Amino acid sequence: MWGALYTLVRARIDDGSFGASFPEMCTDGPRPCGTDSAAFWRIARAEIPDLPEYMRHDEVPDLLVILDLLEFCATSIAQPIQRDFHSHFGHYHLDFDRPAGLAGFVASVDRLFARNGIALELTAEGVARRLGGAGVAG
Repeated sequence: MWGALYTLVRARIDDGSFGASFPEMCTDGPRPCGTDSAAFWRIARAEIPDLPEYMRHDEVPDLLVILDLLEFCATSIAQPIQRDFHSHFGHYHLDFDRPAGLAGFVASVDRLFARNGIALELTAEGVARRLGGAGVAG
């Protein structure tokens, strides 16, 4: 299950979904064109001190670390919207839709939890909680 969640986060980094919070800027102009993955992981590790320095899909962190990472992602995610294509560098300049990005991320995480029989969810606000109960820490 961790491997799937890690892959989900990596895919969102790669598609620019964290570019509103951690922008990779076009070198030819002040427009975001992706996610600065190094900045993403630096801030994630600062906010989640127990997050391993080198993340791997086959080394499972503690549950609370995983949930902290998912909540961190939820606070930072936005749906990337491709605008103008920059042919010289082969990328699109991006705009972002925060509500759509959060809703899509929550749905993807909750689907993985449900299909694997895990009694957790991310709320619409991106907060992890046990199904039928209070927050995970509560």
